[in-house]
Amino acid sequence: MSDRFVFFGTGANFTMGVLVNLQKSGYLPSLVVVPEFEASQTKPGVELQVQQPGSRNPLIMFAEKHNIAVVYAPQSRLSELTDQLAGFDLEFILVACWPYKIPAQVCKAAKKAAMNIHPSLLPAYRGADPIGDQIENREQQIGVSLHLINNQFDAGDVIATAALEKPEKHERMYLENQTARLGAELFMEACGNFGGPGWHRRPQQ
Repeated sequence: MSDRFVFFGTGANFTMGVLVNLQKSGYLPSLVVVPEFEASQTKPGVELQVQQPGSRNPLIMFAEKHNIAVVYAPQSRLSELTDQLAGFDLEFILVACWPYKIPAQVCKAAKKAAMNIHPSLLPAYRGADPIGDQIENREQQIGVSLHLINNQFDAGDVIATAALEKPEKHERMYLENQTARLGAELFMEACGNFGGPGWHRRPQQ
């Protein structure tokens, strides 16, 4: 893959599903950003969101396996990312599960676009648990959206969507895996289309 991108994620199942599907097609990020320090990296007296002692974030382990640099960005230090990202000459930022807003100055580190994969057909089911909300409502058209990042959660212009018509199961793992696969495909297609006739963006309602 010639397009250089940084991947923001938490290590949740959806995060890893997106990343593994990208890796299968030869898309590996230049850098991985996680929102918390591992337990061994914490310092006394510093308030940080940390993992339980002895646990390992699967996103960090994936990065280590593939020799990808990792940056830790708890909310209090997110603004420091601007200078760190500048050294990677990035074309895209890709987010798949992230707990807080990413500042505009950080998004500008991507020369082409900063995008988020959200597992619903936006503007429906914005928020922190779209899969859970769709399961609860027995939604019959579950899908995924690739959208630009702006100053509101899940509200940026939509680049592309894909739907699972009448999903086989209303189970979290199944739906997360399927939407992660579709989301990875949307991102790869968007990278190839950027700046050309296949690149489209539409405001959300």
